[in-house]
Amino acid sequence: MAYARITMTEATSAEELDAGEEAYKIIREEVFPGIQMTINVRTGPKSLLSLSVYPDQETAEATLEGRKKHVEDNEYVKDSFYYEGAVSFWKID
Repeated sequence: MAYARITMTEATSAEELDAGEEAYKIIREEVFPGIQMTINVRTGPKSLLSLSVYPDQETAEATLEGRKKHVEDNEYVKDSFYYEGAVSFWKID
């Protein structure tokens, strides 16, 4: 069953968040192997909601170490937390 991680991130500045998104595009496949989909939503000038979908919980959990390192290695991240769970409905028109 598909599994999702919803991450909320607050950056130190809008410019740093822009740079962080660009860096994410480069490292996404390496740090988050198996990821099927990512949707980033700017919820404010310095904040971002990111929805990532994986094929299953095991694949999602296998990326947690890389995620932790990615967040900790970037000084632009002021705060970050996430929720996870099984995808109960997924439809794209």
